[in-house]
Amino acid sequence: LWVMLAGNLVEAAKSVITPEQVHSVKAMLELTESDEGKFLKAYNIKKLEQMTSDQFKHAIPLLEKKRLKMQEEA
Repeated sequence: LWVMLAGNLVEAAKSVITPEQVHSVKAMLELTESDEGKFLKAYNIKKLEQMTSDQFKHAIPLLEKKRLKMQEEA
């Protein structure tokens, strides 16, 4: 049973993000004046629609941290 559960968890981690999440990432990239090409390269994807849930969970806090830092410097 555990093997099947673990397999499902791996599959969930590999699932691509929703269109709403793609929109969120695009908005954060704009807000932080981030280079989308460099962002895609960092996550080894060709377009945001290929981003996995795990990558999304990793990227959003980093982009938020960058946004807050930009606000402090403004």
